[in-house]
Amino acid sequence: MIRNDLFEFAREKTGDKDTSPQQDSAPWRILSVEDDPGFQASILYSLSNLHYLGRRVEVLTANSIPTAIDAINCHSDIALILLDVVMEVDDAGLRLVETIRNVIGNQSVRIVLLTGQPGVAPRNDVIDNYDINEYWDKSELKGRLSSIVTTNLRSWQTLIELEQARNGLQMIADASRAMINRQNTEQFALSILEQVSEIIGLSATADGIVALLYDDGVPQKVICASGAFNGMTVAELGDEATALAPLTDDIRSAIKNALKNQANTINEHCSVFYFKSQVNREFSPELNQHYLIVVKSPIKLSTSHIRLLQVFAENARIGFTQIALTNRLNELAYLDSSLKIHNRNWLLRELSLLNEEERRATFLIAISIDDHFSCSLTFGHDHIERIIQQLVLQLAAGDPIFRDIARIASDTLAVMVSQGAMPGEAQLKRLDSFEVTVDAVLHSLPLTVTSIGLSEVGELSGEDVLNLARVSLTKAHEKGLSYLPYCPQIARQQREHYEILQRSFSALENNEFFLVFQPKVKLGDGRPLGLEALIRWRTADGTMISPELFMRLAEASGTSHVIDIFVFEECIKAIKQLHQLGFYLQLSFNACLKDLVNPRYMERLTNVLTQNPLLAPFLELEITESQAMADYDEISPLLEELRKTGLKIALDDFGTGYSSLAHLAWMPIDIIKLDRSFVQDLLLSEVTHSLADMVIRLGEKFDYTIVAEGIETEEQSSMLLQLGCTLGQGYYYARPMPLPALLDWLAIQAQAR
Repeated sequence: MIRNDLFEFAREKTGDKDTSPQQDSAPWRILSVEDDPGFQASILYSLSNLHYLGRRVEVLTANSIPTAIDAINCHSDIALILLDVVMEVDDAGLRLVETIRNVIGNQSVRIVLLTGQPGVAPRNDVIDNYDINEYWDKSELKGRLSSIVTTNLRSWQTLIELEQARNGLQMIADASRAMINRQNTEQFALSILEQVSEIIGLSATADGIVALLYDDGVPQKVICASGAFNGMTVAELGDEATALAPLTDDIRSAIKNALKNQANTINEHCSVFYFKSQVNREFSPELNQHYLIVVKSPIKLSTSHIRLLQVFAENARIGFTQIALTNRLNELAYLDSSLKIHNRNWLLRELSLLNEEERRATFLIAISIDDHFSCSLTFGHDHIERIIQQLVLQLAAGDPIFRDIARIASDTLAVMVSQGAMPGEAQLKRLDSFEVTVDAVLHSLPLTVTSIGLSEVGELSGEDVLNLARVSLTKAHEKGLSYLPYCPQIARQQREHYEILQRSFSALENNEFFLVFQPKVKLGDGRPLGLEALIRWRTADGTMISPELFMRLAEASGTSHVIDIFVFEECIKAIKQLHQLGFYLQLSFNACLKDLVNPRYMERLTNVLTQNPLLAPFLELEITESQAMADYDEISPLLEELRKTGLKIALDDFGTGYSSLAHLAWMPIDIIKLDRSFVQDLLLSEVTHSLADMVIRLGEKFDYTIVAEGIETEEQSSMLLQLGCTLGQGYYYARPMPLPALLDWLAIQAQAR
């Protein structure tokens, strides 16, 4: 327990001017996540009178991971989180850091880890591996808490201001595009030509105007041309003599003078207007290029015309600068700096600009590069970027629809396609692999593709559409498919899974979880020899949630240990009740891999088993074959420790994983459960029959007890007996049932014998 006297409650000097709080100013919000009530109270007391920049500090509190997540979701303006490392489990705080940064996606909030047990999560390891800002031992906080808070508030405010500035950059680019009728240099120059012609009354044929782009005295581009210069098309210029061939000697001389003097040059029948913006070249090289408007007129321009054109030229210079600035701002906001293609912001903007009719006729194609992360580790970031550059070039060369492709994540590209240009399914499937050559090395890139018709997603925002594309790509990857079109079920599933996860946080408190028990019997006579405990969830409205689903979500969110501890404790209660009634049966329960390596879960198991040595021999821990083989070297010693308490270990779903016989020979297990897939096909397939026979003989060889799962017919039971298997479970003998029903069933079985 951390004592209150670890804190110094006098006001600290934080280095910032301490003004009196303003009643109308919103408070600074911080969140204290702490399961020790005494320490939580100390934090609240220490910060109760703290003000920063004239605003008071408001402390929100949470005593668990779920309540902390709820607070973060409800308050988007939390600036700082004081986070206890050890709560429900030893690494609860570290899991919350991962959730905040990678799931919620909040990169701005400052996170200060606090620990009373420095050995559990060593400082250097945590700082190296987790995106936190500070890490303090609780005993070091005396006299420091207020300064820690104010320092992090200052950092958070700076980050938020930078984020607002970045967003403002995009807004400025969008606003500039809207204000300028002519949105690029060519259109703008053409409008100038039209207006100059009007001012001085040039004829459409004999006279002419051309706009040229120069860089370091070398012609780069004919921007646009009219009248006598129509032959000089908008194209990149090569050789200067050839490019300027349509220009007479006097015009070429005027151009050289304008470039040399960086000023307008007015001759009798030719005028060259010079434009150059004065902007830092490092910001944009384009802004330091030279623009020339060449006006050819058979009559000498009047003084009034020249003055008008000089004023007009100054306005045009500002216009060119503004367009170049807009282009550069667009580039910064909407261009992927590495690949030089559109980025996620650009695609989101384009999606938002679609009207209802366009949206109905638009598809989104998303392409992910499989194993991007491992490739980056193998070849390095720069090399994989060059590989993706080549991929982008080949995609664009293969089909024009990919010329406006955008990068929406480090490993994902996407493009909008009109309904008429949408490739067929066969063509999209052919995108499953691309071969690209970089530095004379041929790389084969495995790709996964999805497509979404925007008419299928209603009025979802662009951000939501891109997220659905990501989910669809993940589904395709999980199924081993190179192409999977989006279906509305994906969005429904995503919403349902999120809702189930949220509801699971309170399900235990509301007594919505319960156990059912399926008997294990002696094959042939059906005499009960054991039980398997299975978790079930019935919501308040009576809906049954699939165990496979809610356990998968619990594992993904890091809360599975809470459910598995509940299962274990309920099994202890059940076995005690069974013993009181004279039923001395083996009772098995399940646990997931993450919990077996969770110190809090393992400590709970060993403590209860040590305190109840007479119960341990009647308990079995079931783990799946794939779990056991996932990290054999780490799991095996933990199972051995549990066996020392008297607990038996069962290997579930055997035959569906990838067991090595060498591992199996040394694995600390007592029971092998033959997977139901073998039992179901036992009478239908000679191969399955032989495999089942091999597993049963393997059990005899290594002195393992073999339990067959999923027995549904008398024929299956008889065949297993012939093969030497004497223990099994399945609907043929008994379905899973709640404890009261089980007790009645056991009583009937006892009377029948």
